[in-house]
Amino acid sequence: MRRFGLLLGGMTLGCLTACGFPTYSYVDETSDASSADTQATDTAAPEDVPVISDGCPKPNGCGGCNDKGIKGERCDPCGQWTCTGTNVTCVPASPAPGGKCGKCGTSTLACTVTGTTACATEDDRLVYEDASFKTDTDKLWTLDRTNEVVVAFSTERGLTYFDASLVLARVAATAPTPGDGLVTFTIYAGNPKDGLAPLATVDMPALSIGTTKKFQPFAFTEIATRPLGTPLSIGLKTTSTAWAFEVYGGGAAAFPPAPTTTSWWHRSVSPSTTAWAQEATTDLAHVLRGKACPP
Repeated sequence: MRRFGLLLGGMTLGCLTACGFPTYSYVDETSDASSADTQATDTAAPEDVPVISDGCPKPNGCGGCNDKGIKGERCDPCGQWTCTGTNVTCVPASPAPGGKCGKCGTSTLACTVTGTTACATEDDRLVYEDASFKTDTDKLWTLDRTNEVVVAFSTERGLTYFDASLVLARVAATAPTPGDGLVTFTIYAGNPKDGLAPLATVDMPALSIGTTKKFQPFAFTEIATRPLGTPLSIGLKTTSTAWAFEVYGGGAAAFPPAPTTTSWWHRSVSPSTTAWAQEATTDLAHVLRGKACPP
């Protein structure tokens, strides 16, 4: 097509320009006059909408775009968003909340933040004391690295045992030398008279024992239930060269009195091990604890 326009002489063009007339540009007859506007529109900044690489504004974790939920998160009342193909669906928790659980069946299943169920108290057994003697009015022995003591008793309840206590107070050793050392608790089957067989041993830093007398507990790996009347013993010794340990209990005037099967013993282990010697008129304070389902 022919191009058209205004042909102006040099002087005339200069006058028109200088005199405020517009300067014309040439366009092709076939050109779309709105193309400049179109280009400007096409390059405008897009609306700020977050889009992930697969085109889903809300990924569901299953490769799809439905936005009911996100895989692995909780859905109400108690369930979890789970993949069904590329969609997520709410799968109820199983077993359902409210059911009974625990070692004794007295606890309840509860819904977790992830939409599954868990037992509110997995170990729902109750804690009971078995053989015990709690009188601690008298200092009966001073334990150091040269000797050891044992208190013996018989089981009175059908429990699974998990900790025991003696009444102790830490004091400076006679002629102490550097070396805080350990205190070792051992629970035994049997007694010193008929023989001791260790069931569990626990070492504690000597400095963990306080300087004021109190029941000092030590926890051990659970020991299975024993028939009633089974003899058990709690032993105590130390490797400390800096510290000794006062051990407390009481005599026949204590109330309530110690069980008739209770006794306590001591022996020397340095410079050589001697036979166990029983103290017949007093008993060491002690508590043995265990767990069992409520009756």
